[in-house]
Amino acid sequence: MTSNLGTGEYGKHHALGFKRGEADYETEKDRVRSSVDDALKKEFRPEFLNRLDETIIFDPLTRDDIHKIVELMASAVQERLEEQEIGIELSAEAKDWLANEGYDPIFGARPLRRAVQRYVENPLANRILSGEFGQGDTVLVDIDEASTALTFTKAEARVGQVVSG
Repeated sequence: MTSNLGTGEYGKHHALGFKRGEADYETEKDRVRSSVDDALKKEFRPEFLNRLDETIIFDPLTRDDIHKIVELMASAVQERLEEQEIGIELSAEAKDWLANEGYDPIFGARPLRRAVQRYVENPLANRILSGEFGQGDTVLVDIDEASTALTFTKAEARVGQVVSG
């Protein structure tokens, strides 16, 4: 089971403009742990909490983490398209755009999964069903000139080739 109970404390009390040392990091982790423990006690009955083996508190995701997750999700889309012998390439700008659309410091990577579905998988599926893309095609995913939406165009590729960007 995962929860965000009490995690709003992350990053609230660190000094701006100064490099945080290991001691500051440990103090913040202790404060967050205390906040999470208090929130759990408020939300759940002691009988339930007694059945939990352990509470693990994860560090917040960084922008770099989000970009790595975009890469993993893009790879998963590629693997599913390989079955239909369709390739896909996401530009660096498209990946950045998805990372920005799907980034939420409170909810972690959950919105990112929805962003990939909404902005890549669903439009691409509709274009495949309409016949715009088919077997042997490679789809290039980029952003439009205004950087407000993703674009999908066909590139020349060998049958079954999957291009990674």
